[in-house]
Amino acid sequence: MPSDVTDCWLKAVLIACVVLALLCSVPLFAENQLPDASSASPEFSQEEELMILEIFFDRQSAGVHRCYRIADEFWFPFALFQQYAPLPESCSHHSGAVFRTTLGTIEFDPAILRVIEGQAFISYEGLKNNLHIHTLFNKSIYAVKFIVPWRILTKRQPRAVPAERTPDIAAPDNVLSFLHMESQWSYAVPASRYGYLELEAGGGVAGGLWDMTGSGDLAGKPVLSQFHWTTISKHAALRIGTGSSQHYSLLESMPYSGIQFAWNNRDILPNIDNDRNTQSDVFLNLDRNQRRSIEGLGPSGGIAELRFDDYIVARQRIPFNRKFVFRNVRMNADPRVIEVYLYDHSIYEKPSRIVDYTRSVSSRSLADGEMLVHGSAGFSGNILADDNRHEGWTGSGAFLYGLSDRLTLEASLQKHPESDSIDGLIGTILSIGPEWNSSLYGAWSHGGPAIDFSLFGYGNAWRFTQRTQWNGRKIGYASGSGRQKHAMRLQVRPFSCLNTLLYGYYSKEGGADDVASLLPGGTVLLSSWLSVSAAPDDEKGDYRYEANIRVLQDMDVRLRYDQNVLTTDLGYDIDNNHSVQFLHFVTPQTGQQALNASWYWHPGGDYGSRVRLGLSQSSRGVGVSGSWSKDFNVGLNAVLAFNNNMNQAGSLFIDEDNLPGDDYTKCAVSFALKWDLGRSSRRFYPIERSAINYTRGGLTGSLKIKKVDGLEGYSVDDAAILINGRKLGQRQTGGTFFIGNLKPGLYTVSVDPEHLPVELVADRQHQVVEVKSGDITEVELLLKEEYGVAGKVCTQSGTPLLQLPVSIVDTQGAVVTTSATDEFGYYRVDGLEAGAYVVRVSLPLGESGVTLFERACNISDDFLFGIDIVVPEQCQ
Repeated sequence: MPSDVTDCWLKAVLIACVVLALLCSVPLFAENQLPDASSASPEFSQEEELMILEIFFDRQSAGVHRCYRIADEFWFPFALFQQYAPLPESCSHHSGAVFRTTLGTIEFDPAILRVIEGQAFISYEGLKNNLHIHTLFNKSIYAVKFIVPWRILTKRQPRAVPAERTPDIAAPDNVLSFLHMESQWSYAVPASRYGYLELEAGGGVAGGLWDMTGSGDLAGKPVLSQFHWTTISKHAALRIGTGSSQHYSLLESMPYSGIQFAWNNRDILPNIDNDRNTQSDVFLNLDRNQRRSIEGLGPSGGIAELRFDDYIVARQRIPFNRKFVFRNVRMNADPRVIEVYLYDHSIYEKPSRIVDYTRSVSSRSLADGEMLVHGSAGFSGNILADDNRHEGWTGSGAFLYGLSDRLTLEASLQKHPESDSIDGLIGTILSIGPEWNSSLYGAWSHGGPAIDFSLFGYGNAWRFTQRTQWNGRKIGYASGSGRQKHAMRLQVRPFSCLNTLLYGYYSKEGGADDVASLLPGGTVLLSSWLSVSAAPDDEKGDYRYEANIRVLQDMDVRLRYDQNVLTTDLGYDIDNNHSVQFLHFVTPQTGQQALNASWYWHPGGDYGSRVRLGLSQSSRGVGVSGSWSKDFNVGLNAVLAFNNNMNQAGSLFIDEDNLPGDDYTKCAVSFALKWDLGRSSRRFYPIERSAINYTRGGLTGSLKIKKVDGLEGYSVDDAAILINGRKLGQRQTGGTFFIGNLKPGLYTVSVDPEHLPVELVADRQHQVVEVKSGDITEVELLLKEEYGVAGKVCTQSGTPLLQLPVSIVDTQGAVVTTSATDEFGYYRVDGLEAGAYVVRVSLPLGESGVTLFERACNISDDFLFGIDIVVPEQCQ
């Protein structure tokens, strides 16, 4: 037996013995019988450290209480949680309970309680693991705060008709809502200049939203590449401007300038809603066979890795708003798996989550009885672009209907401006059970027929994709010889350490030779530090081989052989701010090599700022490169780069007859700038343009602190803005925040107190804010500083005075708040703004008299402790 297998068996036997020993040592209770806390958890005999702490539940003070620290574990009075959480009455130290909350079911176990001096206490771990209550300590004021993220569900009462809400802040009606500018400039040696500029603007006018995009080479004439005016109602949408016909891929997509409409008998919004602005002419979101953005949420400061069939295409660090975006990803009709791997800290660890973005024909299916009609008419091409050839009028119409939740019919017609022919298409989409989807389409174009059949299946450990296309002699183009294409992909993961792949391909065009292949592939995780993979790179039988070796906790080596280039990639995270990467490229056919070394630095730990320095060595000599990038705020980003003879794999030649000469660029300097601005009712704010479109709006603003002499700005970089009580993906830099991708409606906006300093509280608990499509609503959130006063009331001999009323009086003689001394003579009062106060103690004198003892204090920018009041002995 191999030594590795023997070691595994020995470990398994050892673990089983330990588990058995633990089970034998734990006393068992009869079924349905819960242990009494006093008997199961006797009073501690260990040394107990008494702690006097003020306890808060969220922002509400529960007063000062006795707590204990025993063997590095903190224990808190259980009665407080019965009162302030509040726990159900059935929860006590004598009995358990099961109760439903807004976040799930909690099974309370009284065994987690301990009795200290006759009182039940619960530990930090018990609160965290059993009751799911968060605990925060504040050493500066010697206090602890408990955050209860759930509330108990009660029996549903008849729902009252909600009163119509009116917003505290209405959305503006701006003719100009946003501006976007993106520029690239480079200068290379020998003398070569290149400049590119893109400008975009949009806003609201005439009950709809307009946007225009102009772009072009700085040395040439700019072109108005896109222009739209869009209006949307409950069932219909209308657009005037540039667009493209959106039919199934058997029909050619025709660009045009004109009018486009869509109507749905249920709700048109799901058919046109895009959570990101794709900067394209796409109107409906039915067809995924286009370039679009892939985005989602991941771990803050983590890494998002885009993969096609396990092949790494792109990688990016996830900003603190937890949002990753891969732009302009081609979502084509090939049966490839498109996934994003998410890592918490480093690519050298197992991914925390894998998100699947694979295209599926089911995106075109409708619900039972749902109907969608859309069409277009206009002049082909962009009528405002001088370099565009206009071939005549074009128009199209399409009809989709859901016969049932599993069957959708589709039919469409289109006039082709080049051939002046009428192209047609008819098809169906069928859902076969919960795991299978299929589609069958037939088309007639340019006088020739075409058929398309697709089958998609997926399960927990497998995925199957098959697509067949047969085109007649003239389908899709003016002349041709006909073709057919079949592609199949089967992925099976029988074990967590093994992922197998089978890729089949067959094509034939005219009289050319057949191209057929059936290629296996797969990935094997040999251990926690080593994985190998082999996958088909194309239908001709070329393979891509890869091995990943995790050398250290923060270092890995990736070996890859792809397109006749062998690449060795070594990366090492020195710390959170520094990392290095070494790349070695070699072509075995020619023996050419290139070695790159790069150093990355995030100044001050800011992932919005990065400095990179690189060196290279190859047959072309030594190269050097460097770059600096900076996110100045949400909408402003700049990149400056320098490159001198920096060679990579793209500079290597695999053919000995095609070796490079001397006429190649040696030195280049480039600069890129992106600037997005959104206009509220009063001013421009930095925003993220891609998060605003004709179905989504956004919120922007800042935090201000109320001072005696006015308002003072507060950096929101560490604060969290809550939308309807939840933290959404937000961008915040330089004192402002931006939250986009919000559907039109009313939202409750508040500040999360968990990430504020203890002395800051919101001036208003929340504000109701209106959001409109394509608009930016400004929200100014006000904070105020609140401090506290604490001390002891005792006699001259030190005897504490218990349960005495304590009043806080302002300079006008008005009582601001009241409290009382506790069982040790201490008092504490919170929620006081900066200013002068008098602490007043009322001491009963005889049967009806009262003696007042006072002490003045002044709160400026901190909590006051030790404001003691000493009462003469004879006044007791």
